[in-house]
Amino acid sequence: MSDEKQDLPPIGDHEDSLREPAPDMKRRRFLVAGGLGAISAGAAAIGLITPFVSSLAPTQAAMTQGPNKLVVDLKPIKPGQMVTFPYLAEPHAIAPVVVVRRTPEMLASLIKIMDQHILRDPLSQQPQQPPYATNIYRSRKPEWLVMFNKCTHLCCVPQYWPEPRSLPGAKDWWLGGFHCPCHGSVYDLAGRVIIGSPAPQNMAVPDYHFEEADTRLVVTGKYGPSGICIF
Repeated sequence: MSDEKQDLPPIGDHEDSLREPAPDMKRRRFLVAGGLGAISAGAAAIGLITPFVSSLAPTQAAMTQGPNKLVVDLKPIKPGQMVTFPYLAEPHAIAPVVVVRRTPEMLASLIKIMDQHILRDPLSQQPQQPPYATNIYRSRKPEWLVMFNKCTHLCCVPQYWPEPRSLPGAKDWWLGGFHCPCHGSVYDLAGRVIIGSPAPQNMAVPDYHFEEADTRLVVTGKYGPSGICIF
């Protein structure tokens, strides 16, 4: 489990990522954007299965829910795994909440991808997350990603492709993340949208906190200004 004393690096440490990219980085942006169609076709061709890391099914022991409240026992979740829970994000609108226990390699990829200059909103400047998640990890604690798994384009559910180069059609720039099978939007392992995707912004992060020495997650609602999707 993450240490409560672990500090997130300040946003200012990564402001270089907002500077004008070098010509080779501009070319990389072009190649990435141009290749998203091939990615969608490749993923569809193999049945849109999620490789390498399986998702855990929520169980009665792992999940309890009340009005606008989701409580998750984090202890059974293994490094690299993703768990999905249904959540009433808005009146009459259920949106899946995903919890990912990120490995050190996954966390390193969130810094590495910023050097590629292919993220639309790398520092999460749009209010798609609470203030405490406005960092490169988009989370309270780097290890734990808590996010609405809804593509911000048309509300489809992106699939989890956590391994580098695992997404069919993607090349060396794919360091792991999420791919939407509907229209091809792609996101990194913090839910940050990649340039060339039809999705307009990063995936939304709900309001949440940890309890019981960080072994229990409590989701309390959609963060006010955020938009789960534009549909």
